[in-house]
Amino acid sequence: MASEKTSAERAAAEDHGIGLIGWYVFAVLLVLGGLLLSARADDDYMGVSGLLFAAFGVLLGFRLLGRSLP
Repeated sequence: MASEKTSAERAAAEDHGIGLIGWYVFAVLLVLGGLLLSARADDDYMGVSGLLFAAFGVLLGFRLLGRSLP
């Protein structure tokens, strides 16, 4: 099956190293920066932009979590 092959390839490629941790840090910074931007926004446009940054960080975090789990 294709899913078994993908799982086997992921298990063989255990060396995620600092790269995966760096992406996690990037996702957290996107969420925190987006929430900070939204909270300190002077107009609605910046508020929505901050929430979009935060939402993208959350989606990226879920995607990374899904890739790191077996």
